Amino acid sequence: MKINRERVEEMTIEEFADMHGLTMNVFERRVGIGDSMRFYAEFAKVDVMDGGCLRGVYGNGATEEQAIADCAKKISLERVVVNAMGTNRREIVVPRLIAREGKDDGP
Repeated sequence: MKINRERVEEMTIEEFADMHGLTMNVFERRVGIGDSMRFYAEFAKVDVMDGGCLRGVYGNGATEEQAIADCAKKISLERVVVNAMGTNRREIVVPRLIAREGKDDGP
């Protein structure tokens, strides 16, 4: 039997950021150590398309790595807009973002 398969592209969030020249910002909130909301992470100047609107997306976590992984999970397979109000606006279809090998706190 002949089968043609077309798979969804997969990569890590680091590979995705490097490919598109994106910067991840990670912020620490004034909460206790171990709090699940201690850090939040988002790509600078990146919004997610939601119908005809744009919405900001960020990930939360007790560690910086968990916040980045949560952000990856939330933007995976979405369409994002970089620099929405700028002259160099661009839209990117995000591939399936996967955890780096050896990491157990990935998306």
